[in-house]
Amino acid sequence: MNAESKFSEHGSTFLRNIESRVNNHLNELYGFKPMRKNARFKKLDSKDHPEYKNYNNAMQAVKVIFGKMRYNQAIDDITQDLQPIIAYFDGIANKLARSQDKNDKKLRAATYYNLAQIYYYLDQHDKVIEIGEQIIDSKHDEGDGKDFIKNANKIMDQLYFLNMKNRHIVPTNEADKKDEVGEDDLSIP
Repeated sequence: MNAESKFSEHGSTFLRNIESRVNNHLNELYGFKPMRKNARFKKLDSKDHPEYKNYNNAMQAVKVIFGKMRYNQAIDDITQDLQPIIAYFDGIANKLARSQDKNDKKLRAATYYNLAQIYYYLDQHDKVIEIGEQIIDSKHDEGDGKDFIKNANKIMDQLYFLNMKNRHIVPTNEADKKDEVGEDDLSIP
C-alpha cells in the first residue's frame, strides 16, 4: 500500500540530491572539494617576551581574517587584510635571521611556520617553498620546512594540471555566490 508513496518520495529525493552528488563526484575526480580546514599556527607562550602581546594579537587577527575566507569567493580582500601581519612577521624573521640565541631561534622558527601557513592558504606556493627552504636552512624544525615544500609542490601540480591560479572558484553569477564554508576536513596539513 505504501509502495506508490515510497516510489514518489524516492524519485523526488533523487532529483533533489542529484546535483550535489554529481558535483561531489566530479570534484573528487577532477577538482578541489569545498572544505573547511582548521589551520594550525604557532603563538608565543612566554608572557615575559617583549613581542608577546604584538605577536599574539597578530595571530588573533589572522584567525579573524581567515575566518572570512570562503571557497566560492575571491581571496583578494583577505590577502590585502593580511599584508600588515605578513610585514610584521617578515620584520621579526629578518631581525632574528642571524641570531644564535635559543629563544630567538624558536621565535624565528615559529614566525617562518606562520608565514608559510599564511602563504599556503593564500595559494602563494612559491613563497611557501621559499620559506620552507629558509626553515630547513635555519636547522630548526627542518621537518616542517620539508612538509611545506612537499604540500606546496603537490598543490602547484594540481593547479597547473587544472589550469587554475588558486583553489577558490569564484562564480560569475551572483545567485551562486553563497556564504558557505564547505565541509569539515579532519586532515590538517
